[in-house]
Amino acid sequence: MPAKWLIYALGSGWGHLNRAVALARRAAQPVEILTNSAYAEPVQTGLDTPLVQLNRLPVGISVEAAKRYVHQWLKTPHAGLIVDTFPRGLVGELAEHCESEGERRPWLWVHRDLKPDYIAAKQVAGFVERHYRLVLVPGEVDAPLRQLPQARMTAPWLIRDAAELQPVRAAVRSRLRLSADRPLVVLCATGRPEQCDRFGRLAVRLAQAFPQLTIRCLAYQRPRCCPPALWMTHWPGLEVLQLASVAIGGAGYNTVYECAALGIPLISMPLAQIYDRQYHRAAQLSLVARCPAEVLKLLPAALELSQSDSCPRRYPNGVHAAVRHISQALESARPPTSKPLPRSRPTRPPLLGE
Repeated sequence: MPAKWLIYALGSGWGHLNRAVALARRAAQPVEILTNSAYAEPVQTGLDTPLVQLNRLPVGISVEAAKRYVHQWLKTPHAGLIVDTFPRGLVGELAEHCESEGERRPWLWVHRDLKPDYIAAKQVAGFVERHYRLVLVPGEVDAPLRQLPQARMTAPWLIRDAAELQPVRAAVRSRLRLSADRPLVVLCATGRPEQCDRFGRLAVRLAQAFPQLTIRCLAYQRPRCCPPALWMTHWPGLEVLQLASVAIGGAGYNTVYECAALGIPLISMPLAQIYDRQYHRAAQLSLVARCPAEVLKLLPAALELSQSDSCPRRYPNGVHAAVRHISQALESARPPTSKPLPRSRPTRPPLLGE
């Protein structure tokens, strides 16, 4: 069996983990994903391939202990390391380790959009040029370092191909008890618990203001302010979004690009994040609401933009090109195998008198 890929996907929430799993399930070899996401358990349970394993960082671990954990994990035999978003590591632990590890095994970076201030402060451009063989830009057309010589742009990475959605439509609708007779509005509750609660409260307001619609808050755990009748949980969320007429959420990577791929109008309330430019992404690919009241005003217009639920849209999935780029990079990094010299046949000593 081919040597495994390691994917470093530390970062809270869904984004890093979902993107890593989207890539991993298309690989032809085993993949191990290092994550600290609270959603690791439902994702591991829902995986449809035994080749992908999640390695969750212990909960409550100190920064120094986390560094030691990562350094030990990097000793796992592997063909190459794929790092999502943070090339120096979430707390700089990869920068401490790369001099020795990076030279022996190729390092590859997944360049989701990052704030330019972070890139400048941490001198990310020079660091990536020195230590990363390949940079993959997963659909983020304004990613600050997309012009690096080793950068390759792909379409956004999605957890399911378009052809995988149609066969599960009826089953998802039935399991979640979603009527096909009324437009569905899905609130994607992501982020920290207090941010999820905001979407739970908004679901209540929308259900009261638009009784002719089916309003549902999609979240792993029910937000405290969301009545059970308005909450649903399902992974991957893309299988639910295909049924929606309109989506409402933050402007994280998954929410924005899944809605764009499906052609579903997105009303976004960008979340303030340390590294991610959600406002920038939202302005390009969504209707931006600054507050819940604006969501209520924008919803009728978003419904006007909605396409028919009965005709799923086809879309490119960048993970396929990404797997090809990674495979080529790792293959080119392998030392050439030298063929053994042919063994010479022993010669007998000359016989006396010859």
